[in-house]
Amino acid sequence: MIPPVFAEHRLSTINFLAPGKPMMEMIENQVYLAHGAYAAVIGRSEGLLAMCEAMHYALVALHIRIQTAAAYEMLGKREAKDSCPEAFSSLAPREREIALLITQRLSNREIAEKLFLSEGSVKQYLNQLYAKLSIESDTRTKRRRLSELAKN
Repeated sequence: MIPPVFAEHRLSTINFLAPGKPMMEMIENQVYLAHGAYAAVIGRSEGLLAMCEAMHYALVALHIRIQTAAAYEMLGKREAKDSCPEAFSSLAPREREIALLITQRLSNREIAEKLFLSEGSVKQYLNQLYAKLSIESDTRTKRRRLSELAKN
């Protein structure tokens, strides 16, 4: 029997310590799978994976990826691949994610909040990805050049 808090998807009404949140969300994902709510699993996966990465929960992240792949399979689809520009192929997944958010004109603070990172971490990722893409200049020009690369 599935506990009511999961069966009724009331997890957001419960307060618990932050370290337990990714695991509780993973359990709720499993309930969505059991109920055949495959689109819900797919829709939740990006946010849950970002939370897991921010908290360094690799095992929970792996399980969420498996759940997401199972949901795609049950819908008769293959999991969507990164729809990132070819120019970003040399970037690490987190760098690609940040690059795509930069092209959406988000500030470092907005990116940090969205990805559960510090602004300092966002700046470090940006410096790394600018170096990999050989983009040099002032910040505004770097961001514009990154947006240009994303369109190609």
